[in-house]
Amino acid sequence: MKFKKNSILKCQCILFLIFCYAFLSADTFSESIFDENDFAFRGIDLGLSEPLPVDISFCIADLKFDGHNLKICEFGEGCHSKFRGFNKLYGTGKAWELFWIYLSQFNLPIWYVGSPNNQKFKDEISYDTFVECGGRLIDSFGSLKKNRNFLNWVGHGYIENKQSISNYKAIICVKNSNEGVKEFREKFPNVLIWDLGAASYVNSKYRTTLLFEDDELAKYRPKAWLVKREPISPYSRAYDQSATDYYQVYVQSATEQILADKKINYYVIKPVNGTMGQGILFVKDKDLQKTLMLVLKKGKKTKNKDKNLAYWVTNKSNHCLVEEFAASKTVVVDGIPYDPTMRVIFVLCYDNNVPRIDILGAYWKTPPLALDEVGRFVDKHKSHSAKQKYSALPVDPEDYQKVTEIMQQFMPKIYAKMLGISIR
Repeated sequence: MKFKKNSILKCQCILFLIFCYAFLSADTFSESIFDENDFAFRGIDLGLSEPLPVDISFCIADLKFDGHNLKICEFGEGCHSKFRGFNKLYGTGKAWELFWIYLSQFNLPIWYVGSPNNQKFKDEISYDTFVECGGRLIDSFGSLKKNRNFLNWVGHGYIENKQSISNYKAIICVKNSNEGVKEFREKFPNVLIWDLGAASYVNSKYRTTLLFEDDELAKYRPKAWLVKREPISPYSRAYDQSATDYYQVYVQSATEQILADKKINYYVIKPVNGTMGQGILFVKDKDLQKTLMLVLKKGKKTKNKDKNLAYWVTNKSNHCLVEEFAASKTVVVDGIPYDPTMRVIFVLCYDNNVPRIDILGAYWKTPPLALDEVGRFVDKHKSHSAKQKYSALPVDPEDYQKVTEIMQQFMPKIYAKMLGISIR
């Protein structure tokens, strides 16, 4: 009887593992999902029934450029960037100064809603240029709706041609969107509120990945895989051992699919909703499965000296991104070689049914270590705003011109996807 019982258990385990492989092969990677833990957007769902008629979105992009080709690592909102590197090279508030000058071409008054009225903030946003370009600070949408100058200027909200920015009465800048945006937009349809077109995409690494799922656009983005974290097994509630086996098989299957899809020396693991470089890991191909065993397990109560690995203990996202590693051209300063990341500052503008991109500036962000220094791979290739001597480097004019030309080729198509419109 004991022999029969053990045989039955072995058979059950074999059947269970066969089930795991069959299930995982179809369900390891997600293609169309939405989860509130994954997409912590700055902003709200405006419930738009139709595409935006016009838009201005102030954005940044971190990219790798090898001298000929570029790959977008991630996007971000300009209003949430500190521009530390750009400030260091060109002066505090320079990026904002360029943005205000850009907006001045429309000859419209600008209200910055929800802004702190202190000197530090004014320095950061180049306040003098802001005022010269028709800018005013105001604390809230509530105050703006009662502001006599604003009401006299915008009138009753009538607009003759919604597709032309020149027909609007004002531009509203708001750093942190809330429900007031939707209400305000309904009350004043002749006022243009910035960032509505791009915000929900540039704040999600997953949605950014989706934008490049096109044969023509895929070459501008590292190959990426969205992997579910800690999938629920129908056996896990009743059989602890089966749940453990299921998880191990799941991670093994996910790893094998990634390696089979594109085998490279290094991969980058990212949270889909992370900021400030948190949780980003650089992993050798041979260590991918071991690392995913830790990353894909939510709430694993173990301490780790690597803060980026420890980040995944508390991360509530149901997914993570695995990307191919991409390097930039080696940039040498004072004989010191770096693999930097280029940060590009740009504006997306949709006016008269034409989406376009205008580049405002760029600089190189460097990793803490040079390529010829002794240290970890991640410290030689992951850029961040550390206090090393060369944390920010200017971009060579030829490189700047080349990157500008490439982005002007494909970004209008990416922007059109954000807006939900089609272009030729």
